[in-house]
Amino acid sequence: GYLRLVPLPNHSERGIRTLARINGDVERLLASRDGSILFAAGGNTLAVIDSKSGGIVRSRTDFPSSVYALALSSDETLIATGEGSGRVCLWNAKDLTLREEREDLAASTDPSNRRIDSICFLQNEN
Repeated sequence: GYLRLVPLPNHSERGIRTLARINGDVERLLASRDGSILFAAGGNTLAVIDSKSGGIVRSRTDFPSSVYALALSSDETLIATGEGSGRVCLWNAKDLTLREEREDLAASTDPSNRRIDSICFLQNEN
């Protein structure tokens, strides 16, 4: 799907800007703290988008099933994805290299429904 940036009412910028296009429907969208980078997930795609230019900085399109969940760590170094197959992955936010992969985390009591719909990072209190 297409990502469109729509300014809030009474905002200085006017008009709708069309940003990058990714494969499939955009299921999740996150922004970096300063808003300069957007992370979009949908279909078999995870994309990192420059919010100013609207261009895709980097992407992965090799997910075996659709990505439905997306989270960004508080230090913005890791991205977590959850898929329809029940797979959860941790990615290096800078270059989208895989850090860790798990397929045993789905909480559904229905074995035919392993889809991960939401995911988050918790702050370590060590």
